[in-house]
Order: sequence, then C-alpha cells, then structure tokens
Amino acid sequence: MSENENENKQAGSNYEESFNPQPSGYPPFSPYVEEQRVTQSKLGIASFIIGLISIILFVIGIIIVSTFIMDQNFSNSNSLQREIQDSIEKNDFSTYVPLVLGALMMIASAGISIIGLILGIVGVCSRNKRKVFSILGIVLNVLLPVGVIGLFLTGILLGGQ
Repeated sequence: MSENENENKQAGSNYEESFNPQPSGYPPFSPYVEEQRVTQSKLGIASFIIGLISIILFVIGIIIVSTFIMDQNFSNSNSLQREIQDSIEKNDFSTYVPLVLGALMMIASAGISIIGLILGIVGVCSRNKRKVFSILGIVLNVLLPVGVIGLFLTGILLGGQ
C-alpha cells in the first residue's frame, strides 16, 4: 500500500470516530424496547376481595346466631329441644329463621373462601404479574377454613367434658 492510502484510511477512521458518540464495545444501533409494566394479577385481586367478603359474611352469620341464642331464654338444653319439638308439631319455623340464616351464611362463606383460595393460588403462579394481592387473598381465605376447623375441634374437646 502506498502512503496516500494509509493516510486516507487513518483520516477516514478519525472522521468516523468524531461522529460516533458511542464508546467502542457497544453496538452502533440498539432498538428501543418498551418495558412491559408489571400489573397486579386480576385473579389475586379477586381472591383478596372474595377473602374479605367471606370473612365479613362469616362474622355477620356469627352475630346473627349469637343474637338469636342470647334472645332466647333456655334454662337448659332440654328446654331448647322441647321448643324445637313443639315448633315442628305446630309447623311454625318462623322462630328459627335467624338461626338457619346465620348457619347458611357461615357455610356459604366457607365455600366462597375455598374458591378464593384457588384463585389466589392461580394468581401466585401467574408470570409477569405482581403477587401482593394473591398472597393476601391466600392468607385471608386460609384464615376462615382453619378458624372453622379450630372452632369445631375446640367444641368437640370442650363438649366431652
């Protein structure tokens, strides 16, 4: 190569370097990739709301049942049994509607809680989603069945005495 060609190459490389603001080692063009926003899992939000609803429904059911029991003047369990037998013979069940309503509310809240638990687990397993509401939904929905089982076992243990 002649000296002129070497000078032209060096001058050309200086010319290219002056217009290339990127340091060496980076690609000359990198496409703009828009970051996806991580959103809350809709299943997690549904699980959280269902957990709140089931707990509120259960508490309302307990209040209704306990209010019914406190309003009655039963001297012992035999008097309660006699009153139930009398109302069956007379076909008058209107007295026990609050008791049945409260019991149905508690059973329904346990069933709803299981559905919310399943939604929370699916929400935690989803990718590219925030999992805060899913975890909160799992915690709220697990509280109710575990609490019901705990109350049931406590009642069995105390009833045996």
